[in-house]
Amino acid sequence: MKKNILILLSVFLVFACQKDKLPEDDPPIDPCSQLVDGVYQYPTEPPDSSLTSTQKREYWNIPEDVLPCLTTGNLLTSCLNCPGIALFMLSAGCCGLQSGYILAKGWCRGITELENRPGALDTLIARYKSIDTINYDTSSSPLRYGGYNFYTYCLEVFLAQEVYLASADTAQKTDLLTELFVKQNFRKEQRGWFYIEGPAFVMARIMYYDNYLPFIERYNQNTIINSFVREGSPINYYEEDIPLILSDAMDYLNSLI
Repeated sequence: MKKNILILLSVFLVFACQKDKLPEDDPPIDPCSQLVDGVYQYPTEPPDSSLTSTQKREYWNIPEDVLPCLTTGNLLTSCLNCPGIALFMLSAGCCGLQSGYILAKGWCRGITELENRPGALDTLIARYKSIDTINYDTSSSPLRYGGYNFYTYCLEVFLAQEVYLASADTAQKTDLLTELFVKQNFRKEQRGWFYIEGPAFVMARIMYYDNYLPFIERYNQNTIINSFVREGSPINYYEEDIPLILSDAMDYLNSLI
């Protein structure tokens, strides 16, 4: 009889332990397991329709606990892979590239993380320089991610930010300006999509944040260029203004060399 009681007691204790086991008792999921080749993988399925707009935004975002798993280079790649990021940049052309950047930051917390990474500017410049200006398909519509204009505009808007340019050293500014002219010349004077001029936007802001006097004087006197520097707004019918920016940028580059 005692033996049977002991058996029943043992069975009861097993079931009791299983019943009392809480979800947090399971081993935690490694956030870094969500990376493939070091890059964050966004969901491929649409979010549940019952989610709120805030929850849907979070669904498409890089989880906070994944950010430390990303190297700066892979963080940049993950940001550029964020669904819709290039549309944020380009569709904001009605208000300016800068508003597109701010909008993109609201959808991808990795952009703010990138701003706080040491060496982020060097990573951005290296990625920008790596774009093939010989074989890249420039005819690809900006509605297709991966097209030359899509990719370069995203990087150019990133590179135009004060957080990077205000602390850039002479070597970085020289390297970046030289490559901006390569990309500008590759466009063969063709206007940007939606009249957005990515290289000129970065050039203007480099000079602005370095307080390059000839350009600052132009900035103060020309309301179109003033708006372009502050907002990256489209220059629709003022085609003479872009050459002015490019001319000042070339003089500025020569002063750095």
